[in-house]
Amino acid sequence: MLQNIKSNFLKKHFAVSLLLIFIFSLTLKGQVLDSEEQKDSPVYKILEPLVLDGKLEEPVWRSAPEANRLLYVDPGRSDPSQVRTSVKILYDASHIYIGFSCFDSNPSFIRGEMTIKDADIRTDDSVYILIESIHDDNYYYFFGTNLRGAHLDAKVSKDGSVIDPNWDGLWEASTALLDKGWSAEISIDLIPLKYEADVDHTLGLSFSRVVPRLDSLLWSGPLDPIFNLDEPQLIKNIELLARWKSLHFSTHILPGYVSGEKAGLKSAGIDAAYSPHKNFSSSVTLNPDFATTEPVDEKLNLTMFELYLTDKRPFFFKDTKAFDPDFRLYYPRRISDIYGGMKFNIKAGGMEVYGISTQTQKKEQVPTANYSFVKLNAELMRSFNVSLTASNRLWDNQNTGAAAANMEWNPFETITIAGQFSLSYGSFSEDNTASMVKLHWDLSSFYFHLGLRRIEKHYWENANQVGYILDDDRQEIQAWLGKSFPCKVMGINTIEYDSYYDVYWSTEGILRSWQIDQTLAFHFRDFWKLSVFHTRDYKLNALFPKGVVTPGGRISNENWNSYLSTVGPLSLFDPDYVFNLLNPVIGKSYKIYVGSQEYNSYLTKVTSGFYKGKGNTFSLALGMGKLFAQKYEYYEAFKDFVISQKFYMGVRASWIKYKYDISPSYTSTRIYILEGTYDIDKNRTLRIFFQHNSAVNKFNLYLNYQWEILPPKATLHLVFQKGLADFGEQSSDDQAIYTKFIYFF
Repeated sequence: MLQNIKSNFLKKHFAVSLLLIFIFSLTLKGQVLDSEEQKDSPVYKILEPLVLDGKLEEPVWRSAPEANRLLYVDPGRSDPSQVRTSVKILYDASHIYIGFSCFDSNPSFIRGEMTIKDADIRTDDSVYILIESIHDDNYYYFFGTNLRGAHLDAKVSKDGSVIDPNWDGLWEASTALLDKGWSAEISIDLIPLKYEADVDHTLGLSFSRVVPRLDSLLWSGPLDPIFNLDEPQLIKNIELLARWKSLHFSTHILPGYVSGEKAGLKSAGIDAAYSPHKNFSSSVTLNPDFATTEPVDEKLNLTMFELYLTDKRPFFFKDTKAFDPDFRLYYPRRISDIYGGMKFNIKAGGMEVYGISTQTQKKEQVPTANYSFVKLNAELMRSFNVSLTASNRLWDNQNTGAAAANMEWNPFETITIAGQFSLSYGSFSEDNTASMVKLHWDLSSFYFHLGLRRIEKHYWENANQVGYILDDDRQEIQAWLGKSFPCKVMGINTIEYDSYYDVYWSTEGILRSWQIDQTLAFHFRDFWKLSVFHTRDYKLNALFPKGVVTPGGRISNENWNSYLSTVGPLSLFDPDYVFNLLNPVIGKSYKIYVGSQEYNSYLTKVTSGFYKGKGNTFSLALGMGKLFAQKYEYYEAFKDFVISQKFYMGVRASWIKYKYDISPSYTSTRIYILEGTYDIDKNRTLRIFFQHNSAVNKFNLYLNYQWEILPPKATLHLVFQKGLADFGEQSSDDQAIYTKFIYFF
């Protein structure tokens, strides 16, 4: 009875919180600007046409989000770190405006000579636009300009076999030379592309920038190195709305079948988003669908701690960058299935507030819990930022989590000074803080980073209930150093050296670990890379059974289990690490202990790979090393394939093979992952994902057929899964089939 009362109270409390957020957002209704800010469609609608000057200094440009996901970069670019490109999009009733900010570490090398219309400007610094209209399935519309404002446009068949340079679009371009690069404003009249002002439209776009001193001059395709027309998903869609819509919501139903269960309706839910102003957005989800989410990739763990994994559930995945990157106070994988959740983002001047809150479902004897995170960021000066973050878990009437204060100062363009202090709370009220300070010095061909951290010995117990805290009880010094050298010998373009140094002691001054990583990489002919990596580290075995058994000694299973009971919970460590540290050899009635009080591990790895865009990427890594008490061999490979213009597939394989003197309780591991996307047509896509982990006998197969029945309103998903299991767990023989229908209002 008492548990039911608590559960109902938490549900009501959560619902009231969502209602208050929604009511608060209504008070901002009067601030509506006819503009749009969406992560999936990063465009702003404006009321008045722009006057082009090439400088991107208008307030609407400064407020517009970046659309860099639409930017294609030539895979043969010799040194991408020398340049950076930012792209933004605006549109009005008849035109689309694209703003390019082309930053260059060597602006004196920027080249612009061509001024004749439709001249080949690929030998100049230049920018390009590729448009796919929903009214023409056979051709792209192609636009380009250089620093001199020259106009290049054409109609290009989708396979590149036909180029019509006589086609002329209605467009304008203006450019400006800046201290650190150059910029371009381009206005394209969409009326000739059959754009109607009072109708919502889906527009396919891709952008590109050519830097002639860095990009390949060996052109194998009609648009090389601007675009590779054979690359899958070169074009990405954006939505151009006829009018601003402040309220969006969708509903889904999920009938299906799971082994051992009756077929029928598995779930139904609603997602709503309310954004009355470009600086305020909020969303609510009730009973979201996590059942059809793609499985998390299996990985080899050559560390002693829990791996950090990317959460693929859409509700969390889109906001990964908003979470604290230093002491990770919020880690979505701590959260199981949820009744619902809400998010909000508010911007005002130089301040921004982001928040997320979810309520987990009650399962068997585990009560429901609330997980929340909030972050306030303020730009006090142009080069000085402060932020406050907090995370909390409310479970069984107990609050657990952490709060932190952060600062970041850029006194010079190449120097960053940052710091963070965090206080955790929960079961432990002493030795529960963490602090960090770091210095970054970044030049175009050199960097040096220094970090100092102190994490007290009970910080992990509190903060890790919501966040991802690698370890605690450490006083740590970290340093990163890197340098690149131009080289024109034996086909080498660049040589890079990177190193990492780490040492930490317990808060009582006991040396726990040191580590040195060094990498030497050679870049050949703009696309081939050969690197040699070596790491060596020392680890103190915190689980050494001193006085219980000596290294190489025999101990009965009864005494071994008795020892383990005195160790207590080992949740801080990765489960495999516990075996690696203890190194028990399993016998029928006894174990042989082959561990040590101190470990010196190492790994030497050679990696070779070429990177020439999708379908032309391959890498192979071979290594050997020692992990705790056991030597091993290490193999890793990746290859992708463009089966056709519509079908892209990648294959990854990892293998660690131990060399046993006496077989311990952990085994060699092989991981294979195959994933692919088949764009059947404009409205239908098939996603394929398969993985195998030999250590836990896992076989996952995931198929997702997506069909936009009434684009962009209605979507149908047919999902098949076999071998259901979470990360690192043995898969079962169970299978699931779901039919998911989504309708957007």
